[in-house]
Amino acid sequence: MPLGEFDSGRGIDQSIFSSNSAWCGILSILSLVERDDSNVLRGDPEETEFRLKLFEEYANGGLEIISSECEPQGYSLESFASLLPSDPSNVEGTKNPLADITI
Repeated sequence: MPLGEFDSGRGIDQSIFSSNSAWCGILSILSLVERDDSNVLRGDPEETEFRLKLFEEYANGGLEIISSECEPQGYSLESFASLLPSDPSNVEGTKNPLADITI
């Protein structure tokens, strides 16, 4: 879950991350876990804004944590996914619909 509000006047510039091949996957994973609805992946402006705002909230509270955990592994999607709960079938006592998905 996001760690709190952020300064909406200073959003994250997407161009900083656009060259990273994991960027789209990171936004998708965060959004799916947060919203529990695949509609969050639609390309419309509202959902795109939601994904970016959600990332900004996480970044505000934990960019240092993300960086320290992911940098040694080259910021791969796998390194980012390792930050998610180890038992995705039970996040804070609720059934996570992503638990049944295998890749």
